[in-house]
Amino acid sequence: MKKTIFPILMLCISFTNQMKAEDTLLSTPDNVIYVASQHVTPGEQVTLSFQMKNTAPIRGFQFDLYLPDGFTAMKNSKGKILGTLSKDRQPEDDEHTLSMAVQPDGAIRFLCGSMYDDSFTGSDGEIATLQVEVSASMIVGDYPVILRSIKLTESDISKYYETSEMRTTFTVGGSTTADVNGDGTVNALDIQAVINAAAIESVEAKYDVNSDGKVNALDIQEVINISAATAARQLELEQMKLQAPKLKARSVRRNSKNAE
Repeated sequence: MKKTIFPILMLCISFTNQMKAEDTLLSTPDNVIYVASQHVTPGEQVTLSFQMKNTAPIRGFQFDLYLPDGFTAMKNSKGKILGTLSKDRQPEDDEHTLSMAVQPDGAIRFLCGSMYDDSFTGSDGEIATLQVEVSASMIVGDYPVILRSIKLTESDISKYYETSEMRTTFTVGGSTTADVNGDGTVNALDIQAVINAAAIESVEAKYDVNSDGKVNALDIQEVINISAATAARQLELEQMKLQAPKLKARSVRRNSKNAE
């Protein structure tokens, strides 16, 4: 197989076109990478799955990942971000490499190239993963995980496909200790349940929200605080949805010899 140096710097182009949108419709772009949606719980370590849908033979890619506050990319003991290429779509005797670096605006830039003229196999499925830790203090609600400046290249690097933004909603909920009735949110029902438990001096662990061995006014106040914060977060998200224009992602094929 003929060995050619992949000019990885061709992918290090800074894009300034950043759109605000709700979840992007995947039916629009033909060659794009996006994050699979998930339901996560506070304090959990999760694996983000980056999916690539392509009709062209894709050899390399680049994108910037924006995680919401409370989501943190995990690192190993040497400080390396725990992201890897998935094996299912790599060609035999693969020489693809993946690098990740935090950008000045907080985004994590993913950059993947090949030392050989090998394209990824298949046309849809997981292309890479990232280990992420969800803060234990996350409030129940929906949070956007965003990819921007997405660029996929063919073996002929003058042919590439770019999409400004792909946005996916991650739902956080279910395991917070203040959700004593287990319905996935913290509200007046949980407050009343803890009040009732305190009135009968219950020792049931689920009502001991602050884990001090007792169910009393401190637990009631804790649930009230979390309920108020949850309601505020949900109102904020609804306002963001009303203000954000409903845009679809547009995947554009560009050829340096005949640029659009």
